[in-house]
Amino acid sequence: MKRRGLKRIAEPIKPSSFLDYRLYLKALYTELKRVSDRYSYIQFAEDLGYAPTNLLHQIIQGYRPLTEGTAQTMIESLGLKGLERRYLVSVIAYNNAKDEVERSEYLEKLLALK
Repeated sequence: MKRRGLKRIAEPIKPSSFLDYRLYLKALYTELKRVSDRYSYIQFAEDLGYAPTNLLHQIIQGYRPLTEGTAQTMIESLGLKGLERRYLVSVIAYNNAKDEVERSEYLEKLLALK
């Protein structure tokens, strides 16, 4: 799928509607799969600027984390800007936080962005 088509399909699915980046990615993939039943996780990875692997399947299933650095490629591919971009970066940090104090700080930041 061409990136412009990806952006058009992904635009109504806002990161700020989710508290877990995995659910956001799953919603994106589900919508892309609905549009094209032949769509795959490998195609999804390519469309988001990654090598054609099952990386996104592993992230969505919780086998691997999505790091902030890795997310920058995806953010650029989706054309996220402003609030949605800041929210997604914060939700990634929130989900990847190692302790409750850190999680609480990121949750407060997410609530402020909302």
